[in-house]
Amino acid sequence: MDLTDEGSIAQAAQRVAGLGTPGLVIIATGFLHGPGIEPEKILQALDPAAMAASLAVNAIGPALILRHVLPLLPRDRPSVAAVPSARSAASGTTGWGAGIPIAPRKPH
Repeated sequence: MDLTDEGSIAQAAQRVAGLGTPGLVIIATGFLHGPGIEPEKILQALDPAAMAASLAVNAIGPALILRHVLPLLPRDRPSVAAVPSARSAASGTTGWGAGIPIAPRKPH
């Protein structure tokens, strides 16, 4: 499944639907770095293309999965859809947080 392609996500959801009614969905996707993409530690290092790629995988992709999977969950009994997120292990790097966050978060 390609998290940046809603058609791919829809096809995956159809495959899940073909297996029955899911009672639990866990969406554990995301990345911090990859080819040509490193976590930013200073504002001067911001790369709009890298930030857009990060948002596509870490925020938009999971939201699109929810769009296609939530309708598959049962309505007659409890079910769970979970989207855990991670905090960077490098929070001590700058003294106030790990680089530039891709989504708002509470200060620690």
